[in-house]
Amino acid sequence: QGITHAYGAEFDLKVDYGSPALINDKEATHFLLQVGKEYFGRNNCHFTEKPSLGGEDFSFYLEQVPGSFFRIGTGNPEKGISAYFHESKYDIDEAALPMGAGFYAFLAYSYLANHLKDPKGGK
Repeated sequence: QGITHAYGAEFDLKVDYGSPALINDKEATHFLLQVGKEYFGRNNCHFTEKPSLGGEDFSFYLEQVPGSFFRIGTGNPEKGISAYFHESKYDIDEAALPMGAGFYAFLAYSYLANHLKDPKGGK
């Protein structure tokens, strides 16, 4: 304001803070972890306690409905695929795509099987 005033100018400042913090729903995360271990195997599904400082616009969804953000490993050091997200050499091992698609289907099936009630009182 001081600089623009000194030169007889005006300014309009808008600060865009980006995405809000991504905070996973505890219940959804617990369910996701259970289903992930069932699908990928107990030793192939991990919960990360340490928060990431990266931004993620998935947080806008989580402001509206409970959910949990997760990653499916798509790297493969044996094939030279080991760059991190957003690096210029980032690539995925396309062999991981069917596992990822299958997991999404299994996750949806598991959610519906556990949350929809039979009109006769059962599941």
